[in-house]
Order: sequence, then C-alpha cells, then structure tokens
Amino acid sequence: RVRACGRPVVDRIVVAMGRKGKAAPASSAKALEVCGTASNLGLSAADVFAQFSTPVASATVAAVGRSTSAAVVLDAEAGGALDDAEVTLALQLLQKKDPTSRLRGVGDLRELLAVRPVELLKEACPKFLFMYQSMWPQDAEPRVREGLQRCLHVLVEALQRDFAKHLRRAFPTWLCSMFDSHAEVAKVARQAFVANFSTDDKRRGVFRHCQVECLDLFTSTLRHSEQSLHDQLGIAVTVPPGDRNAALERQDRYVRVIVAALNGLGELVHICASPAPAPSAGIRTANTSYQPLSTDDLESFFAQGNACGLWLRLASKQPPPVRRAAAECLVRLLQSPACSPSWVSSSSRPAVLNTLADEAVPAGVAAALVCGFAKAGHEACWDGLSAPKALWPQLLSAIRRGAPRDAPFLERLPALLRLLPPSAWAPERGEALLRALLEALQIPRSPAMEAWRAYFDIVLVADEAGAPVSVASRWAPVELYLGTQSFVPSASPSAELATAMVTPLSTALPTATLGALPGVLQGVVAKLLEGRAETGSELLACLETGTKYLAPAFVNAPVSATSWKKWLALLAPLLARPSSSPNDVPTQARQLLARQARSFFLTAASWCVRSDTVAGAAPLLDALGHFLTSDNAAPEHSWAPLDDAELDDALSCLDGGMSEAASRDGTPADLSLLAWPLLPLWRAWLLKEDGGQEMASELGSRVVGPLLKAVVQRHSMDEGALRESRDWVVDAL
Repeated sequence: RVRACGRPVVDRIVVAMGRKGKAAPASSAKALEVCGTASNLGLSAADVFAQFSTPVASATVAAVGRSTSAAVVLDAEAGGALDDAEVTLALQLLQKKDPTSRLRGVGDLRELLAVRPVELLKEACPKFLFMYQSMWPQDAEPRVREGLQRCLHVLVEALQRDFAKHLRRAFPTWLCSMFDSHAEVAKVARQAFVANFSTDDKRRGVFRHCQVECLDLFTSTLRHSEQSLHDQLGIAVTVPPGDRNAALERQDRYVRVIVAALNGLGELVHICASPAPAPSAGIRTANTSYQPLSTDDLESFFAQGNACGLWLRLASKQPPPVRRAAAECLVRLLQSPACSPSWVSSSSRPAVLNTLADEAVPAGVAAALVCGFAKAGHEACWDGLSAPKALWPQLLSAIRRGAPRDAPFLERLPALLRLLPPSAWAPERGEALLRALLEALQIPRSPAMEAWRAYFDIVLVADEAGAPVSVASRWAPVELYLGTQSFVPSASPSAELATAMVTPLSTALPTATLGALPGVLQGVVAKLLEGRAETGSELLACLETGTKYLAPAFVNAPVSATSWKKWLALLAPLLARPSSSPNDVPTQARQLLARQARSFFLTAASWCVRSDTVAGAAPLLDALGHFLTSDNAAPEHSWAPLDDAELDDALSCLDGGMSEAASRDGTPADLSLLAWPLLPLWRAWLLKEDGGQEMASELGSRVVGPLLKAVVQRHSMDEGALRESRDWVVDAL
C-alpha cells in the first residue's frame, strides 16, 4: 500500500513458534487469510500449499506418531507427490493431532476419491494404504477409523483388478478392522469386504492369498505388552499424573489391537487350516500352489516361553475382552485340522479350567475350550488333576452362570462331562451338578428344553462313570412337574396328600420351564432305560405317587383335564416300548394306566350319586375322553373289569344295568367300555334332576362321540364293519 505522502507501508505477518502459554494461529490458516481462496496467479490455496508437501523419503511407521503436530510423513515406496493437491491436503489432515481435523480430512478424502479418475486413484492408493496401516492401530477416534474403511471401500470398488497387487498389503489390517471393538467400524469393514468379494469362494480365496502376511502381522502384534505396543506405534508412553483419560485411551488402544489380532487369527485358521476344495469342472483356479496352514505355522502360538503364546492371554491379569478373545481363538485353533497334541499340556490346564468360572468368558465358549483341550491332549492332559479343587468348583460356577441364558453351554455340557477322567467322579458330584442346574433354572425365560436335556444327560454320564445319582435327584424334575398340576382337589382332607404334593422348590421354577419337561422326557426315556434296569420302575412309582389320590371321596372338587393330559404324555414313552415279559416296564405302565382309568369311572359314578351339582364334572369328562381317545394309550378291558366288585357296586346304584353287549365275546375293548360303564352312567345322568340332562349331553359330546370316532379310526372298519358296529351301538343304547 502507498500512503498519501507516498511512503510505502509493509504489513508484517508474524508466525508465533508455539511459545508456552500463548495461542498462535497455524501458519496455513493465517496464510489463507492473506491469500484468500485463490491467488493472483489463478491457483487455489490448496495448490499453493501442495508445493510444500514433498514426502520425507526416510519415513517409517513409528514416525507417524503425532508427537509433532503436522509432520507430513508418507511411505517412501509411494513415490513422489500427487498431482492432485486436494487429495494431498486431505491426506495431510489425517496426520493432525486434532481429531476434528482428522475427521474432516477422512470425510474430504472419501468424497474426493469417489469422483477422481482411476489413474489418479492408482497413484493415490499406495499413499492411502500407508496411512491406513498406520492409523488403524493408532487412532482412538472410532469415526476416523470408520471413515478409513469407507475410503478403502471406494478404492477397492473403483480399482477392481488393479487393487489386486495391493491386496496382500491391505488385507491384514482390513481383517483386524473387521473385529474392531467399535461395532460401526467392524460393520463397515465387513460390508466393504462382502461387497467387493461377493461370493464365499472369493472371500476364502482372499484369506488364502494373504495368509502369510496376516500370520506375520498377528505374530508380531501378539508379542506386545501395552507399553511395547505404544513404543512400536511411536506414541509417548508417559502419562501425566492424574490424567485418567490418557491412561484409559492407552488401555483401550491396547485391548482393541490385541483383541482384533486374536479374532483375526481365529478366523484365519478356521478358513486356511483346511485344504482348499477341489475346483468344479470347467472352473480355473487362481492359485494352484496354495498350502493350508500347518502345525509348524502355528507352533509359535503354543511354544513355551514365547511372548505371543495364546495360553498367556487367559491369565487373570489380562483385560476381560482379551481373555474372551483368547478363549474364542483357542477354540478355533484346537478344533482345526492343524491341531497337535504338543500344543496341550498339564501346565496350561489351570488357565483353561479357570475360564469356566471367568465372567469375561461366556460359559458356552469356556465349555468348548475345555472340550477342545481334552480332545487334543487326550488322557495325558488330566495328569495330576485335583478334581475337588481345580475342576468341580469351576464347573459348578459355569452351570450357575451359563444355564439361565446360554443355550450353547447346555448343549456342550454333556460332551464336556464325558471327556472328564473317571477318577474325577464321585456319587455326590452328579447330585451337586443337578442341584446347581435346578437353582439356575429358577430365573425366568431360561432355555428350558436344553436345560432338561442337560439334566438327564448329567444323570446318564454319572451312570456311565460308575457314580449314579440318587433316585430322588434322578426324578426330581418329574416330581416338581407333578407338584404343580391339579390332579386332585386343592382342598383335600388328607394331610398326607398335602405333604406328598407340595415341594418347596416347585414354587420357584417358572411354569414355562416345567412345561417343557414332558417333551424332553419322551426323547430321553429310551436312553435312561438302557442305562439302568431299575429306571422304568422308578419312573412309574414317581408317576403313581403324584396321582394316586384321585378317589370317589373327592366329589364336588375340581380336577384339571389339562394336568391329566400332561400326565399321560409323561407315561406315553413307557407305553410305546414293546413288551417282552409279564412284569416288564411297558406292562407295568399299562397296569398303572388301567388303575387311573378305573378311578375316573369310579369318581364319575360317585359324582352322579352323591353330588348335588354337576357343574364341576366337565373337566373330569374331558380327562376321561382324552384317556379313551389318545393315540398314546389304547383302551383295554382292564380299565373297567366286569368282575370289579367296587365298580359294580357304584354302578348298581344307578338306574340302568349292564348291557348284554358289554359281555359279548370278541367285542373291542373301547366298544365294551361304551356299553359298560359309560352308557349306564349316561342314562343315570339323563334321569337326574337339577342339570342331569345337561351333563348327559356333556358326556355325549366329550366322551361318547369322540370315542365312536376313535373306534372307526383304530379298527380301520370297512362299510360292512361300520354297519355292524352301528347296529351294535344302537342295541347297547
């Protein structure tokens, strides 16, 4: 400028050099104020400053640490400066200390890469990958890491085959990003991988193509402690006293990197330890020299004294996410074809068993780890085991924390128990497990089906180990189930009934949990009967004890038809077995069913004679109709024997005697029961005043009608047989 007097006045631009206590604007920001958005030469501000962005040739990963505020560090292999100043400026912003600047830089970079030509992307790709490899482990801001994944997605999608030469460099870090502790970062990384490699074969091919580089990264990463990791990343290790946020950031970074490496290693071994499938006819393979991961490739992760050993990551001093990731990784390695018995020893057994009680490790994962450990080490891995101290407390803890919610744990529990050494079992051990399981099931919405299967599997394993549980513990679920059902009236005059039917624990188990028991019992009864000869008799005694109190004395009290249907479902597996002798279990089951059916007839007859009301008899008729028509139980003459004096006395009081059709030789049992005692009972109700006709109608709709339909289906009658049976029924009526 020139004043009026002609003397020039020069504006001074002073750049403060970071004097302590005095904030100074950045030189680039101040220069933009002077230059504006465009210089007098017609160049943008970005173009002006791009002239000073030549990369330092001796840059290393450690130099990327942001201990200096705006160091421009790019990979020496990336070549010279980019021709695109805006992309260069965006890459420079990624190295700023301020997370806001880095976030803005990664957003700008993604937008620029999406619109730039392929030729420029080829040039920018090495520079970006250098930043990507450096920043993912370093950057504590998840939004910046998420933006890096989106930039990588744009590059891979745009370059297609031209990105193949960079794949081995990019994929190890990309794989770690798929297991980032921040869910959104992991989601974006996985979506990018699936989108760019659309088929399962292509994705497996990427793993196999890059397995050496991935294994090198995981090996080097897992050697680190928290301090050595930050030394490697070039981040200052000293934390100012009282700066809790800085300490938490360092710990989070360490956990994130180690957990991602452990999960990535497990995924790599899961895919690459198996031989590649043979190509289909007419399909060419891209890599015919692929060699699956072998025992030698993974030996360093199990060698004694090796810093990258996986057993060390199960130690209690490790952060909880690291212990969980280590357990999951070990499960995959021990289940892989490359697994070797040399990986397993009794020295690593305490760490494995302690995962059963570790809240950081899901019970299902801990069970899978113990199973893999035992299968790999065989009997030698149990040498020197003190089961009362080193096994059973941990196992009980796993049941208490895993049974209420972890269905996979309950599914793996039987296999785990069968892998234990026989010397570890004792009679009280199985009962302790059963007790712990019942206590855990008091929590609502537990996986009931899996829990009951596990319960009876524990019984079976204890039998196999020669340490059977007591009869009371074996059938406790059945007793609990029967205790919640209304087989008999709630207001019983018998104190014995109240004592027998009430179990303290039954009130604590949810109804839905107990309701799943009959379905499970039907599937396991066959196995239980094969194990012990006494099993069938014990179950029958349990079923009879809970229901034997139904008798004519309990007239006017409600009886639940649903409960009797469930009881019959419990008995059905025993009825379905073929009978081989007069005293075998199926014969005893049919005898028990006959006694209960007879009690129905007696109670119905007493109800008609002694009761002033018939309002409560409908559930009784429902239960009787279910017994007569169920597919699980075919009616027999023993349900109402013609020479039964007690039943004859009860029916003799009714207005209507026995039909001659009931005693006819060759009459099917179900039709014989219709003639006597059902039709005399029907007639007595029909002649009864005060609602008797209504109950006769209920007897017809709930019992007689369904029974006639069941007769036709059971005996496969043709038209002639149907006509004959019709005449028989009319005669009986």
